[in-house]
Amino acid sequence: MFAILRVQKIKSRADAVCMTMHGKRADRGTHYDRNRTHLNRHWTPDPVDAPPDWNAAIDATVARLGARRRKGATLAAHFLVSATPEFFADDGGGLDIKKAHAWAEDVLRAFQERYPDQIALARLDLDESSPHMDVVVVPVYAKKTKYTCVLTVSYRQVFAGDDKYEAQTRLAELQDWFADAMSNWGLKRGRPKAQTQREHLTHQEYAERQKQREIALQQELKHARAIRAQNEAQRSDLTAAAHRLQAEARKRQLLLDEAQKHFRTTLKMLAGVRAKAAELAEIEDDYLTNVAAYKTLSWVDETVENLQQVQPTDRG
Repeated sequence: MFAILRVQKIKSRADAVCMTMHGKRADRGTHYDRNRTHLNRHWTPDPVDAPPDWNAAIDATVARLGARRRKGATLAAHFLVSATPEFFADDGGGLDIKKAHAWAEDVLRAFQERYPDQIALARLDLDESSPHMDVVVVPVYAKKTKYTCVLTVSYRQVFAGDDKYEAQTRLAELQDWFADAMSNWGLKRGRPKAQTQREHLTHQEYAERQKQREIALQQELKHARAIRAQNEAQRSDLTAAAHRLQAEARKRQLLLDEAQKHFRTTLKMLAGVRAKAAELAEIEDDYLTNVAAYKTLSWVDETVENLQQVQPTDRG
């Protein structure tokens, strides 16, 4: 299991206000469990039971040291120290509160030995997924002038150095020191960030990233709702069109049914006409036959009559 240490600047009063709000759980953070916030512990040079004001604690430490702080200078160094999450677990997999408190006391002693009288405040957070400790150190060095030596607040002189390479070297030294101080807990130094490629975020950076994610999510949701509304409108239009087509189809079916009915009636009428025509044709045939027979009989009668008229003359 590993000992974890990170350090960053508290650049401004606004940063300190944000950290005070976070310590009081009065910010918009969602990564802590308010039902466990009462388990957190707080330290300042004077005993406290509640989250202290970071600006006030830093100013009090600067005054106690009798140090000078250049206008616009970094206020303090903010250490975040922790260990592999399993380190804080009890046999049942839950949080071992007693162990966490004892570890925090050891952490505080180590910092007080390395930075005597420079600890402005500390806080043990047990309401987050990974227990950790925040330690605020006022970094000072003896600034020598031609005639005096003045204790001066300077993050760069103590932690950063002249360039990023010196800053990385000093951070590595700090991590070596902290791992050695925690070795009695069975903790060792973790792998460098260059190897793990892990990104570490401050609370402000985390909150800003969450805010941006929330904004992006809201935009996606808005876009999805717009598409849904558009689809609903299209579906409504298609449904209306389908209803119109169905009505038109029903109308055409009725017309087709009526036409078929009319066609069947017409066929029946045509069949009747054909039967009547056949009957008339038969009557006509009979008529013609009767006419022919009548003409024949008339001719016979006329012939007989003629013959009767001719016979007496012949006798004479």
